[in-house]
Parts: sequence; structure tokens; C-alpha cells
Amino acid sequence: MRCLKCQTHVCKRHNSYRLITRDRLHKTMWLNDYVIKHYRPTKMSPWMCIC
Repeated sequence: MRCLKCQTHVCKRHNSYRLITRDRLHKTMWLNDYVIKHYRPTKMSPWMCIC
């Protein structure tokens, strides 16, 4: 789960953020069981996410 250019989770240099995956969160923090792979923070625009 890293920036493809810098190999970091949050890259300020390239304005890119990785999506949150289920295996990175505690079980109680995963709010919707129907979402299988990724969450995107609500205030983050889709172009900022690296899929």
C-alpha cells in the first residue's frame, strides 16, 4: 500500500495517498462488511487515490 513513485503510504511530494485496505485496520473499525477491498476517505478526491 504505497505511493508507486516514492514507495510511501502518504506521499506529499506527489499528492498521492493509498486506499485503506481491510487487513490494515482493526476488525471493529471496518464499518461496512459489504466493502471487500478498499475505503476512500470521504473528503479525498478520487484523483488523489492510487488504485
